[in-house]
This record gives sequence, structure tokens and C-alpha cells, in this order.
Amino acid sequence: MTDEILNEREIEYFISSWKLIPSTGGVFDVTVNGELVFSKHAVGRHAEPGEVRDGILKVLETVRPPDFELVSKQSATSCGFDSQRRSMHRTAPAS
Repeated sequence: MTDEILNEREIEYFISSWKLIPSTGGVFDVTVNGELVFSKHAVGRHAEPGEVRDGILKVLETVRPPDFELVSKQSATSCGFDSQRRSMHRTAPAS
């Protein structure tokens, strides 16, 4: 689960820090900007593969600018951007 979240470029772009809060009793809650994305206690099971990632991306849809487009590593390199640097591309508004 950690790999699928940490390797998601869009999540990496919008979330600059993570905080793990230790708990007891088998609690596993994931929140983004105060919104509950997954709760093991509420659903009574562990998260399925991709479930937490999809929940995070769903919340990010609410904060992502409408003209946001991630530049792929290949596109960023061909455009002269450093592929190791986070970059974004905004398209011109439709007229």
C-alpha cells in the first residue's frame, strides 16, 4: 500500500508531508485535509489494494485546479524540465 501511494506522482505533487499517528485497537484511519478517506473500524476490514490510493485521489480532485495536468517524466525531459523536479503544466483556458 505504501508503494502505490508514494509512487503516485499526483499525490506526491499535492501532498508535501505525511503524518503517522500511532493508535491502539487495530485502528487504521486515513484522512486527507480532514476528510476521512478510509477507516478500517468503519468498514470492518483491511483496505483492498488501491482503495486508499483511490480515496486520496478522489479528495485531491476537490483541490486540483481545473486546468491542472501532470507532466510525465518523458514529457518533462523533452520540454527541458528536470525530470526529478516536481512540475506541472497548465493549459490555456478554452475560448
